[in-house]
Amino acid sequence: MNEADFWDELEMRLCREFTGAERHLRGWWCDGFAADDYRLSERPPRILGSAWIGPNAAATRWTFELILDQVATRRDAIDWAALLPGERMTGWLTVESSRCHAVIDPGAAKLDLPVPPGSRVLFELRIEDVFRVSAGHDVLVGPSEGSFTMREANLVCELWCEDEFVEDVELVGAVLVGGSRPPEHTPISVRPLNTDLERIRGGNYRLVVRDE
Repeated sequence: MNEADFWDELEMRLCREFTGAERHLRGWWCDGFAADDYRLSERPPRILGSAWIGPNAAATRWTFELILDQVATRRDAIDWAALLPGERMTGWLTVESSRCHAVIDPGAAKLDLPVPPGSRVLFELRIEDVFRVSAGHDVLVGPSEGSFTMREANLVCELWCEDEFVEDVELVGAVLVGGSRPPEHTPISVRPLNTDLERIRGGNYRLVVRDE
């Protein structure tokens, strides 16, 4: 996917996301993007520009910010296809109507999972973050509620690929969620998993921890 195709696809993807958004945003649409400020040296890298967004046929000029979850020093080095949120992914779009601004953060996307009624998804981890955690690094995930450990709570840990359940997995040791940081920036420490992670490294897999 080249850059021109990406902006066209993102326009259509935004329209589809609005159809399942909060009630006051349903019926909104996007009529195009115009990127004009590529801040690839910032951390995180960002692309700024204009977008035409609004309800029905009343789209007006907004500003937008696309946050890149990858490192690229040149526009032609960006993996554009990886920035397009999947159809079952949500949580990647923030609409700030008061100042006509939209934030698109593909790295914040999470699966809109068909979990059983009454079950809550507490957090998700991308497989690449599991490898980072196993190496002793902290990963920021959220939102989550309260504090708990894997040993003390009745939790389920599952492996998903896109929107398809793959298998149950077992976490070794305690998973601690909570602490002094705000819920949206919650440090989590995870021991290695009793599953062959090497076979899924680089795939679009996620670990989902939920209650029963």
